[in-house]
Amino acid sequence: PPASFFIREAAKLKSGSQEPGRNIVASITKKQAEEIAKQKMNDLNALDLEQAVKIISGRARSMGITPSREEGIRKMQTAAYESTWAWIEAMSILAITYQFFDLNKEKGLEVSQTVSEKYPDNFGYGLYHAMGLMQNGKINAALEKLELLNKKIVLQRPYHQKRYNPYLSYLWANYYFLTNNKKASLVYLDRCINEYNSDLDIFLSNAFLLKGKIYDTQNKRFEAKRAYRKCIKLKNQTAAIDFAKQYLNEPFKG
Repeated sequence: PPASFFIREAAKLKSGSQEPGRNIVASITKKQAEEIAKQKMNDLNALDLEQAVKIISGRARSMGITPSREEGIRKMQTAAYESTWAWIEAMSILAITYQFFDLNKEKGLEVSQTVSEKYPDNFGYGLYHAMGLMQNGKINAALEKLELLNKKIVLQRPYHQKRYNPYLSYLWANYYFLTNNKKASLVYLDRCINEYNSDLDIFLSNAFLLKGKIYDTQNKRFEAKRAYRKCIKLKNQTAAIDFAKQYLNEPFKG
């Protein structure tokens, strides 16, 4: 079959856009573009895989299919900074996107801080703000935020406590990892993993990844690989999955 067939299959479409370039009808991921490029390598007259991926991406665009998350993020940014009503929801989605998927630590902190300061009583926004602070090396500010979240968690409804406690445990684990207290970090990671109670598994994948990294620094390669495999098994498209695949082949060095 031609490349267009595989592109439509990946995008789950029967046909491309009637106005390619103007009307985006779907998207495919970079990984999907790479897989199609590998399948059609002999037909593309490309020098290497990188060039083949560019050819597939160009064909996808010509069909009105964007070959990355870029279009979705651009629209979300427009809503976050220009919309009167949808900006807060767009900001929260961008925080998750920048912190867990298309990593951009500066923008992640910017948007998470904005929503957290606008709605200080929203526990979830506080979690993302703490995450952003740690990703940007603002450890003291992150500690203050985590201590505040510890006080607020007991005020949440039982359902929310059950949902948010594992998230908070991961953040404490990350804090202790960054402050070189790996023993305490592992305690909080086990708590996060064992008590996880949410369909949103982005914190869980990061917990498995962090556990593997700690074991690698302790020269416990077998345990590290087991943690990385559990991370990869989640298949949630987070950046943690890519890092886990990388460290599964080559140990994390610290």
